[in-house]
Amino acid sequence: VAYRVTKASCSEVKQAHALIDELSVAKPEILKVCGNFIADRGYDDGKLIEKLWDDYGIKAIIDIRNLWKDGEGTRLLGNHDNIVYDYRGTVYAVAQRYKAARNGLWWL
Repeated sequence: VAYRVTKASCSEVKQAHALIDELSVAKPEILKVCGNFIADRGYDDGKLIEKLWDDYGIKAIIDIRNLWKDGEGTRLLGNHDNIVYDYRGTVYAVAQRYKAARNGLWWL
């Protein structure tokens, strides 16, 4: 549809904004029929997501960035000692007596 080759140090999000703007002028019919924008977490940007939805009705399907800086894979949920969650929001029940369940974790 549209692409640009840049240095690795260039911001992917800035390039995405520019490509969408250029596409809206050069080939607006593509944006009219596009339903989804699928990208990796490098494109997780609120302004880009809003632009796609508000201006073109395009749903952004982008994996969220892991903003946990402490290196933890999971955290305890509230006061529970057997319920944990990860940065994506997946919740697990810790089953200590059933080790066969992927290191004691059960997906909920």
